[in-house]
Amino acid sequence: MLYVRTWKVISRLERIEAKVLAIVSDGSAVNRAFISMHQPLTPTKSVVFDTINFCAPDRRPIYFIADVAHLMKTIRNCFYNSGEGGKKVRCMVLNGQKIEWKTIVRLYLSYKKCNFRKAFKLNSKNVFPNSYSCMNVKDAVHVLSRTVATDIELQKWEHTEETVKFIRRWDRFFDCLNGLHFVEHLRKKKPDLAPYMEVNDPRFDFLESCIDYLEEWTQQVQTNVADPTQREKAQLSFQTRQGIEIAIRGFKGAVTYLLKAGAKYVMARAFSQDALENYFSEQRARGGGSTNPNVDQFLHQSVSIGIQHDLGIRRKGANIEQGSTGMQLSDEPLPKRRKKK
Repeated sequence: MLYVRTWKVISRLERIEAKVLAIVSDGSAVNRAFISMHQPLTPTKSVVFDTINFCAPDRRPIYFIADVAHLMKTIRNCFYNSGEGGKKVRCMVLNGQKIEWKTIVRLYLSYKKCNFRKAFKLNSKNVFPNSYSCMNVKDAVHVLSRTVATDIELQKWEHTEETVKFIRRWDRFFDCLNGLHFVEHLRKKKPDLAPYMEVNDPRFDFLESCIDYLEEWTQQVQTNVADPTQREKAQLSFQTRQGIEIAIRGFKGAVTYLLKAGAKYVMARAFSQDALENYFSEQRARGGGSTNPNVDQFLHQSVSIGIQHDLGIRRKGANIEQGSTGMQLSDEPLPKRRKKK
């Protein structure tokens, strides 16, 4: 049903000359099954990341991209569930070293009472996540950050080198796929947030190295772990590994296509679900206790959301970042009309 509906929407968009280049989705089982139903344009060993857009007159490619925000949450969740004892269901091992969540807990508790600390992004909310904070992208990104990796490295704890490399790799992975503004990389002093302006951008090489990193990890696990049931638990989950590869290959293909087609630059966050998630988050918030609105309720809430955006009122507490601030209000009185006699 999803396959038929999606291509029906793409067909109608192409008829009105709205060219569809990519489909962005999270890594749910339904979405992964939908992607695997397509004939790949570029064959790979394990994933489908592109296919021919038969609805387009020029038969151009259409790319599938896994949403990077959801990938960061699943990477963090695998990391959080890695360890021994308790409810831990995973024990990630790479190059003979365990990648465990207790390293993050140890770092947080060692500096918990300090007013100034290097890993300032750590707090009780992201170190001890509950069912709600597990769904928050910012909490995942704050743990998998450069400052946390640097602080762990400075502690010089034994057998934490792979944990530091693990955190730094996925922090940079997120930056490469998350640039929003043209000068954001200058303001935040992160070159990976810069716009993509060249087909041979060196960041593509780093992103492809992430795929090699996961493949080497899988080979190590198959060689060193004898029990087949424990092999999957010794690395990132299969769904996460597959999503990372789809995101990288699909993103590279879409950006390369746009640059060759004449685009001056491409911002990475253009391929994101943030706008859609923000909209439905507002719909849920306005629905209150009504979790199954009808068409009239949905349209009525859409009008309210539109008015709120036009007035520049920003609702705080959403799971993702907000957009522009909207129009500016003025208290200047309107000109008076002369009454007609």
